[in-house]
Amino acid sequence: MATSARAASGLRERKRRALRARLVAIAGERFLADGYDATNMRAVADAAGVAYQTLYNHFPNKARLALAWVTTRLDEATSAAGALAAIETGDPLASILAAADHYVRFVDGIDRRLWREATSEYLHAPEQADEVNAFELLGPATQLRELLERERRAGTLAPETDVATLADVLFVLIDHAILRFVVLEEMTPEGALEELHAQLELVLGPRLTVR
Repeated sequence: MATSARAASGLRERKRRALRARLVAIAGERFLADGYDATNMRAVADAAGVAYQTLYNHFPNKARLALAWVTTRLDEATSAAGALAAIETGDPLASILAAADHYVRFVDGIDRRLWREATSEYLHAPEQADEVNAFELLGPATQLRELLERERRAGTLAPETDVATLADVLFVLIDHAILRFVVLEEMTPEGALEELHAQLELVLGPRLTVR
């Protein structure tokens, strides 16, 4: 009897997650096609073939739905940036700049209003981090640490470098640059990258053994 109850509970949870993923995917299509402001929650529910209240049972507002969607996209961006950073070029600065460029271009491909609303929702509802998987902050930081450690072993990074601290600093610079780009409508991707490149080179350059 207990086994049957657990099986039924597991099936309900799988169905709930599958429906949630479908709602997020449909909303993402609308966000990309129409932008954040023009995307209507009722239209998302209709496109998914569910009741309006069902959508709200999963996502209490549009910003929470946007947060769930960009989280799935950030996972993709992190994987792609990690693949760029993993290429052994013998030039850690070039690898990090390539990964940073990827993030900025990725953010630029999505309505900045959506980024602002999703970020605000996360900051005001941190208890939802487990539900929406938050922004996968540790992924990029870990990738930077691995890249720097590899370069230190290869001799292109000064052997006395505190890899963990340097990775954290570089990550904060990238994160801050992206937030500035999201908030400042007048900032172009090129302007954001120019500032970010200068900051990354200023921090990382003195620690390189080969330029």
